[in-house]
Amino acid sequence: MTFLKQTAATESNNLMVLEALALEAQQEGTPEGTSAAIRYLARAIDLGSTSSSDYQALASLLARSGRASEAVDVLRRGLSRMPYDAQLYRLLAENYLSLNRRDEATEALQKALQFFPQDVPSRLLLKTIREAAPR
Repeated sequence: MTFLKQTAATESNNLMVLEALALEAQQEGTPEGTSAAIRYLARAIDLGSTSSSDYQALASLLARSGRASEAVDVLRRGLSRMPYDAQLYRLLAENYLSLNRRDEATEALQKALQFFPQDVPSRLLLKTIREAAPR
């Protein structure tokens, strides 16, 4: 048994342990590893994680698993706790786009640009959405 697994046995509510377990599970590169990583990150968030990277990683894993609507929920939850995170807004917009929810993607990017007017990736994604819009 690895040190991490031993620590997890006694520190199952420790956010750093859950994050490390999620990373280890992701590195397996298997569907089972992905499912385990999702569970660990969801648990960390449920326990009150305020790490933007936890929300980003969980949303990305969910999206790659074909669960974009759940990813949207995770990102919205993250933004309710950390409303000044440009990356969370961009990921939210990308997931909305994958669900063909262009208006909501546009709104998310506009909100990001209210807080971060110089955010080039958000500007470019918003421009792409507007240029792709039917005329």
